[in-house]
Amino acid sequence: MVIDFHTHVTAEGGLAAGDLRMDADVKSLICGMDRAGIQTAVLAPVVAFASDLFQPACIGTNEYVASQERAQPGRFVAFGTISGTGGSHMLALESDIRRLGLRGVKVHPILQGVHVNDPALDPLYEICEDLGIPVLIHSGGQPGPTRLGFARPILFDDVAAKHPRLAIVMAHAGGGMGLMNHLHDEALEVASKNANIFLGTSWTTDWVIKEALARVGPERLLFESDFPFIDPGSALGKLLATLAGIGLIYPRLLREGDIDLIVGGNARRLLKL
Repeated sequence: MVIDFHTHVTAEGGLAAGDLRMDADVKSLICGMDRAGIQTAVLAPVVAFASDLFQPACIGTNEYVASQERAQPGRFVAFGTISGTGGSHMLALESDIRRLGLRGVKVHPILQGVHVNDPALDPLYEICEDLGIPVLIHSGGQPGPTRLGFARPILFDDVAAKHPRLAIVMAHAGGGMGLMNHLHDEALEVASKNANIFLGTSWTTDWVIKEALARVGPERLLFESDFPFIDPGSALGKLLATLAGIGLIYPRLLREGDIDLIVGGNARRLLKL
C-alpha cells in the first residue's frame, strides 16, 4: 500500500502564487494517484493567516478535507489546521478533530507566522499528543517574500524533547521547497537524536535520502509529494529510483521490506490504518 503523506487541495480547485497557477482540485489529485498506483493521500489544509503569498489563503479547510475523506473512503486521510494561535483557535481545533474525525494536524510556521517551538503552539502539540495523532510541520524555507527563520530544523529539537509522545513529521526533511538545502544536515542531526521525529521525502536530494537511511533509519521516513507543487507520480518515481540506486551501491542501508515501510508502512502505523 502506497500512502502520500503530504498533499494539498482547495475547494476552489486551484492555487496561485504570483504568476504561478496550479490545479489543486481533488480530481487532479486522484488522477495523479491512480496513474502512480498510490492508494491513499493525506489532505493537509493550511490557513495562511500570516502571509498573502498564496491565493486562496485557505489552502483547504478542516471542514472541506473532512468532507473529501467521507466522500472518498480509503483514498484520503483528513488532517486539520489552525486559523490563529490564541486559546480560542486551539479549542476550535480540538473540537474539529473530535467532531470531524481528523487524524492529524498540519502546521506551516512560515505562512502562519509562528516559530516551530513558540509556546503558543504548545496547546496544539498537547492536543495531538493526548489524542495520539501526528503533527505534520513544514520545515526549511519557502519561496517568495517570507521570513525563513520560523521553520528551522533546530527548533524541532525543543518540541520533540518537550513532547516526547508526540509523533512529529518534519515535512521536506528540513530543506523547504527546494530552498535552504544546507538545512537538510541540521534536520538529519535533530531527527537522529529524537526518536519521535519522522522525515518527509519531498523536495529532497539523493544524498538526503541516503543520509537519512544511515542516520535516522527507514522506520522514520515517509513518502510525500507536496501536491500540487509536485506531481505524486513524479515524486514517487524519483524516490523509488533513488532507493533502488542506494540499494545497489549501499546494500547495508536497505533491508528487505524497507522500501515498503517508506512508501506506506510507516504512514499506516502513524495513521493507525
